[in-house]
Amino acid sequence: MAEESDVLVIGGGSVGVCTAYYLARKGCRVTLIEKGGICSGCSYGNACMIVPSHAMPVPAPGVIGKSLKWIFEEDSPLLIRPRVDWQFLLWLLRFAASCRRRPMERAIPVLRDLGRASLLLFQELAATEELSFDFERRGLMSVYTTAAGLEEGRAEAGAILEDIRRRLVNRRHMIANVTLDARGMDAFRPQLGAFLETLPAAPPQHQRWGREPMPAREGLSLPAQVNYVGKGARLTDHGYTWHGSAMVARGWLNTSWLWEKLRVQGGAYGGFAVHDRLSGVFNFLSYRDPQLLRTLDACDGAAAALARYRPGRDEVTRAIIGAIGSLDSYQLPDAQGYSSLMRHLVGLTDDMRQENREQVLATSGADLRRFADALAAVRDHGDIVVLGSAAALEAAGRERADLPGRVTKVL
Repeated sequence: MAEESDVLVIGGGSVGVCTAYYLARKGCRVTLIEKGGICSGCSYGNACMIVPSHAMPVPAPGVIGKSLKWIFEEDSPLLIRPRVDWQFLLWLLRFAASCRRRPMERAIPVLRDLGRASLLLFQELAATEELSFDFERRGLMSVYTTAAGLEEGRAEAGAILEDIRRRLVNRRHMIANVTLDARGMDAFRPQLGAFLETLPAAPPQHQRWGREPMPAREGLSLPAQVNYVGKGARLTDHGYTWHGSAMVARGWLNTSWLWEKLRVQGGAYGGFAVHDRLSGVFNFLSYRDPQLLRTLDACDGAAAALARYRPGRDEVTRAIIGAIGSLDSYQLPDAQGYSSLMRHLVGLTDDMRQENREQVLATSGADLRRFADALAAVRDHGDIVVLGSAAALEAAGRERADLPGRVTKVL
């Protein structure tokens, strides 16, 4: 037992252990006291489901009638010992007052968000601590044996859908993407306005979305003769700032280095790199690939290959033309409208696009070699995911201690 503690946690069940764990992660000195073995009491052999979509609170319409029936049943999940206890009677009255549709609808979003947060924490525990506690994601099917139960299920589903509608359908916080010429827009605008007037209007409810934590090494097992290999990193986490020359560098990697190493020499059906400007993520990917470690070695060698690359001006010009072609490819009007909407949503302005074009057009061999320094972050810090056979994953593990990481059987 530690001589000094910031926090004393009494009880080594699942709640106590998790409390101590997260306090320790925050930097607290924690002492956990348990009279028996850890998780040997109520937590032993226990199980649960974390279902954010199934967020019905206990006090709900119809619960009072059920409870009155349960009191007289021997195997009832409810037990109330008759006694004079005014505090308990007041609690019962408050519980009964909450068994109405409006309180239920207010509680469902709270319970849903609590369930979602809990699910993320369970996923984090399973991934970062490599714990084995039968954590699975298989979905849920509800079967109702009575008409009354089915109606209750419909009411719950209806309340969840209503909450989704309130969050998503709101004319005060809506963008309409319409692609028309000026004359057509003048004719359509009154119809659009009449339609929007039929939609609900309320103060917007902003939702924070958290990315689920993922393991740095992961294998997905299925019966197959080939693999699908990916390695990537967020370059912006390692000091890189976007420059248009990255598009030219990626084009050279796809048409030269990766083509030669992954397709010609490695036998993969396809191999390429993708770089997302908005997220900063750079990925190497191969598919229908008979190799695994050899493919990863080729990806890791890409930075050095780019650093050694000494192209002539004509070769750089051809790479620039390819990059510009992907920037300003021909689009039909509907595609132009969709692209305009996407740029609006992510904040990509015309000035930013023009700056990117100019950087692409001015790319030199020195720019490509500078990008090699950024690309080294994928080699040194990249996450790896392999979809392949169990035998291929096991063989990789015998060659490299960091592979295959967490393995999930998908088929």
